[in-house]
Amino acid sequence: MWSRCHKAAAAALRYRGAMGPSVTTWGDTNGRRYAGRIGDGAELIRAIRCYSRTSGCRLKISRFYSTSPRKLPADGPSLAQFMQFGKQAPAAVAAGGSAPAAQVDSGDGFVAPLHVGGVPVLTEPAGASPGPGPAVARAADSVEEDDQATTVDTAGHGRKVFFDVFGCQMNVSDVEVVWAILQKEGYVLAPSADAADVVLVQTCAIRENAERKVWQVLDGHRNRKRTRRGLMKKLSAMRVRYGDDAGVGAALDAAAAAAASTVGDGGAETARLRALWENDVGPLRVGVLGCMAERLKTRLLESDKLVDLVVGPDAYRDLPRMLAVVRTGQQAANVQLSLHETYADIAPVQLDQQAISAFVSIQRGCNNMCGYCIVPFTRGRERSRPVESIVEEVRALSERGIKEVTLLGQNVNSYRDASSAPGSASASGDLDGGGDGADNGAGGGDGGDGGDGGGGDQGSRRDAAAAVMPLSAGFKTIYKAPKKSGVRFAELLRRVAAVDPEMRVRFTSPHPKDFPDEVLYAIRDVPNICASIHMPAQSGSSAVLASMRRLHTREAYLELVRHIRRVIPGVTISSDFIAGYCGETEEDHASTLSLLRLVRYDQAFLFAYSQREKTHAHRKLEDDVPEEVKQRRLKEVIALYYQLAAEAKGALAAARPLMLVLVEGSGRRATDRGDRLTGRNDGNVRTFFPDVPLPHTLEPHAPPRAATPGEYVIVQAEQASSSAFQGPAIARTTLSHFHSAQLASPQGLRALGLDLQNECDMEASAG
Repeated sequence: MWSRCHKAAAAALRYRGAMGPSVTTWGDTNGRRYAGRIGDGAELIRAIRCYSRTSGCRLKISRFYSTSPRKLPADGPSLAQFMQFGKQAPAAVAAGGSAPAAQVDSGDGFVAPLHVGGVPVLTEPAGASPGPGPAVARAADSVEEDDQATTVDTAGHGRKVFFDVFGCQMNVSDVEVVWAILQKEGYVLAPSADAADVVLVQTCAIRENAERKVWQVLDGHRNRKRTRRGLMKKLSAMRVRYGDDAGVGAALDAAAAAAASTVGDGGAETARLRALWENDVGPLRVGVLGCMAERLKTRLLESDKLVDLVVGPDAYRDLPRMLAVVRTGQQAANVQLSLHETYADIAPVQLDQQAISAFVSIQRGCNNMCGYCIVPFTRGRERSRPVESIVEEVRALSERGIKEVTLLGQNVNSYRDASSAPGSASASGDLDGGGDGADNGAGGGDGGDGGDGGGGDQGSRRDAAAAVMPLSAGFKTIYKAPKKSGVRFAELLRRVAAVDPEMRVRFTSPHPKDFPDEVLYAIRDVPNICASIHMPAQSGSSAVLASMRRLHTREAYLELVRHIRRVIPGVTISSDFIAGYCGETEEDHASTLSLLRLVRYDQAFLFAYSQREKTHAHRKLEDDVPEEVKQRRLKEVIALYYQLAAEAKGALAAARPLMLVLVEGSGRRATDRGDRLTGRNDGNVRTFFPDVPLPHTLEPHAPPRAATPGEYVIVQAEQASSSAFQGPAIARTTLSHFHSAQLASPQGLRALGLDLQNECDMEASAG
């Protein structure tokens, strides 16, 4: 809705024909001054309105001035006078007078003039805040019909962008969405930050250490910006001196030759000048994307020239416009979270076009409100993409030759596409977006982050939710009961897997509460859905789990693990653990160690607790475990995990099993001859094997050849560490043939006439 100041601005400034483009400044209630080129009154109105919504600052037009002989009162007109004078402005200009100029008053003594037609009509009073500061812009909204539209050039025009990516797989997926948007606008990918016009840092806010790394990187980019400015000044001077690019090139060649004949580092600056000249880049602009952008937007913008652009996870569509803003020297930010944005209509573009695997985001946000987790506050409420858009994206990836997709979501197995009609028994409904105060606490509460206190109908709400969507036995949820059903995760898994039987399907990161049998049966029965499940435990203590708001006990978790292993023989299980959570005792820590011994995880991601602002733990609990205790407990958890993982993988390798491995490329520790390849097996464990010519199971008598990335290879594991297998490769194959011909057994290979190394020993071990 338009405010009175917007209408006043419209009355005074809507006539572009009389005014023409103008350099405009305005102020806000924080006392900052903003400057930028405004094409016409309508664009100014949009900028003011969008700024008000985004920044939370109040802008108002309070005084009106004109350079014409007819002056208005110095203390400003009434709104009626303002509107009337605005309507008379075109006639005054046509008669030879000057265009009117409006002024924005911050309300706290700061006044900045609006320069119309390039003519300043009022100077800032003493004590005015020095500028420029950040100008916060959003995509233009519609204006009144009689306001003229303004076209903003959002095209990239070949400008180069470089991505610096931190954090989880979701951040990688986000960057692919961003790159799809920018590529469509005419941006190109830069090989390095030094060759880029724009550096976009995709950030993670899940732990303090992750944010610390990002701050260090941003500081490095700030130094790069300063260096770039100095080099550009020198190049400008060289162009003035030598007249054209040919002359500049010759001068750089001469400087490089002179530097090469001397001892020292004199050629370093010449090399940087030449690189800048050859790359043809402008001033470096740095932007922050993702979770850290949303959480620390104010600090990022106010840090001394650290970043130019701050973009939250739900505002990537606005990037082209905001990049156009920062090209004028202003800052721009949009961190508004959305209840609906999933980018379902945008086909992500991978940065690495040679990759054989890809991430597919099926869901954004999270409703779980775990006590330690900041994700609901940085990525918003949970919402799922339409199933058809996911299937189409996977089909496009298959056509490009991608051999493995990982379905991504903060709570991926709670996926529910409510826009689609239920297509199977698995589409049995979901829990509706977010809590409203229901929790595991007693009595009422403030419910500020999805609920702290619960309520009198807490048990009935959970019973209703469980009746619609059966949870894992012994698990609860803070969600509301669903309003309608939709396609559930089990059906999505089957539909994605059906796109290409030769493409592996994985998923992460799930919540243990959302593993109904339908999901387990899909993993068991569909050959190209990998038998690998991530089961974040976080702690082995029921007391700590309650404090974390995980809504399950240690015993329920262990029973779920046993059930999964009964349903899916040979499944690999991974987990997350946090050491030193609020109130964790030595007894709680011992319970975590005992859980590791009982489950014997194949992989684990282990961290010391890092308190995050806005979370339930930050507001309600005390971070009372000393840092040295956290680190000691973390080391004990890490040491035990590696010991148990090495024992488990060693015992498996002793049986010399046959594994289907998707080839990724050269082994990380390959010799200079490159005689070792690496890939991952079905359980997502890295496997190394020699790079030698191999037969194919479908053509066992054809001449053998070396395997290439994207092919499947049968590997016989003989050795193992805590994180990898190693052994000889037997043959190339396909995923379908490996399962249909039962090539995981010696008998299946023998039936094809393929020799198996150490076959007698293997059969003896199996017996």
